[in-house]
Amino acid sequence: MSDCQSLLSIGDRIIIQGYIATVRYVGEVEGQKGVWVGVEWDDPSRGKHDGCTGGKRYFSCISTSPTAGSFVRFERVQKGLSVSDALQARYNNQMAEFGVETTGEELYVHTIRQQRVHVELVGAEKISRRQAQLEALVTARLVGMGIDKVGDAKWLSESVPNLEILDLSCNLFSSVSNIWVLFSGLCHSLPELQVLILSDNRIGPLLPDPIPNPSLAVGLRALVLNRTGITWLEVLALAPGLPNLAELHLDANGLETLSLDRGTAKTANAVSAEDTKDVDVKAAAPLLRSLEMLSLEKNGIRDWISTVNEIHRHAPHLKRLHLGENPLESLSFPSWNEADQDHSEASQVLGSLECLLLGNCQIQRWSDVDCLAVLRNLRDLRLSGNPVLSKAPSGGRFQVIARLPQLTCLNAAEVRPRERRDSELRYLQMIGMEMETALRAFKRSGGGVSEDPKTLENQEKEVLDSVLARHPRAKELQAVHGPIVLSKSGESAGADASSISSSLVELKITCVSASASAKMGSNTKRLPRGMTLSALKMLCEKLFKVRVSKQIIYLKDPNVPLPDRIPESEDQNSLAYLGVQDNFEILVDESE
Repeated sequence: MSDCQSLLSIGDRIIIQGYIATVRYVGEVEGQKGVWVGVEWDDPSRGKHDGCTGGKRYFSCISTSPTAGSFVRFERVQKGLSVSDALQARYNNQMAEFGVETTGEELYVHTIRQQRVHVELVGAEKISRRQAQLEALVTARLVGMGIDKVGDAKWLSESVPNLEILDLSCNLFSSVSNIWVLFSGLCHSLPELQVLILSDNRIGPLLPDPIPNPSLAVGLRALVLNRTGITWLEVLALAPGLPNLAELHLDANGLETLSLDRGTAKTANAVSAEDTKDVDVKAAAPLLRSLEMLSLEKNGIRDWISTVNEIHRHAPHLKRLHLGENPLESLSFPSWNEADQDHSEASQVLGSLECLLLGNCQIQRWSDVDCLAVLRNLRDLRLSGNPVLSKAPSGGRFQVIARLPQLTCLNAAEVRPRERRDSELRYLQMIGMEMETALRAFKRSGGGVSEDPKTLENQEKEVLDSVLARHPRAKELQAVHGPIVLSKSGESAGADASSISSSLVELKITCVSASASAKMGSNTKRLPRGMTLSALKMLCEKLFKVRVSKQIIYLKDPNVPLPDRIPESEDQNSLAYLGVQDNFEILVDESE
């Protein structure tokens, strides 16, 4: 048994008949002969129990599944390959991804969904000869080949001296220390290595021993650790040895918070303070000083302030931050104040950021979008899939553009000068409608009946100021495009022909319904800006014979590639409120 235990350690990653598992126990099992290995399967459906069998608990699983564990004979356990052996097998056409054996006549590749697709080789002998010329290899993909060590360092340095990108996803690396040994070996053997991909390796807890030789991976520029279970503390433990790291991917690792003061997220790899006593997480100097791109998507992050503070603390020169598909609701910055037009103190956080991806989060308030104005270098923003846009008139694009003057790209679409101007005009027009609505509500509630003109003026000014307070850029935009002037009748109007609000808007209305009863075609109409969407639908029923109850209305901005659907909830809002301007197009479709 001692020989078996010397060959396997708790936490080792192993392969059993092509399936990956983690060693949780090595020893005897009551009522059975020989040495058994207790394992936790990566696929919990393969197991039979959770480490407890015959009324006795032998080990515990990290997974909550009651069938994540099994016992297997020691003889069935397959230890991992080395990088050097896997490279030879893969690129001499002896083994494909995920350990599938190949011949010179067949080869399989794997799609992003891990589906095997057969590739028919043409001139197989020629291709095999080309793959065997490893010296010219720049990119190597060794996915799912059961690798857990570097192997022959001399062979690597002599055979693949030009390798720059290495993909070791879905292999058997099991700890931060294990990965650091890999870093050291690879960077020593492969001086040109710049990109290392280690996604889907299950990384165990950080060992208390300090990481040796913390300056070997000086050439590494990009590191991908998606779906590994690594913690933020473990990332910081690796950081001193990655002095030139520019790109780091940490997606789907359960990093619910990066705030070290409140402890790390409760993940399967959470570590104790004792385990991390050698990690200087309170270091004054940033640990990721060279980092320019950080991806933290799908991590369950909720606290924006603690997250950006921690990122800024260790990566002050960050240019790209990916936080999509996290349940973030608020984006307020430390020291943010809507009334403060300077924002000098708040703008120091992530001051170098140029790209921010926040798609499919839970951002609901426009005030959170407004506070992004403090990121003065921000040029590229992704906000698609957030409630703040899905609930907004016309999809909210024009509002985002108008609220954030620094953007040149929104939701992967370029913001051109003409679109910016039109968006700002629409935005001011919408503010004017909000002011009119607020004044009417004020008068209906009994306001505006004071006999003192000065008192009445002050009351109405307070109402209007309360609207403007929700739009921090309103003052700046009025200085550029002209003031919003409200007439005595309560309708917004401009002072001259170039005024922001005029009484009529020229629209092209097009029916795109394929229904046999619908009358397809286009009409150009000049309509009152105060016309409601409901009234527009009635007009469309007369023009195109499409019943109001079945109409689906889209608004097409000539500067935007795709039209926005206007939801039925906007029926009582006016065209002005929806931001409709001259030369926009209304598309009328019909539901089934």
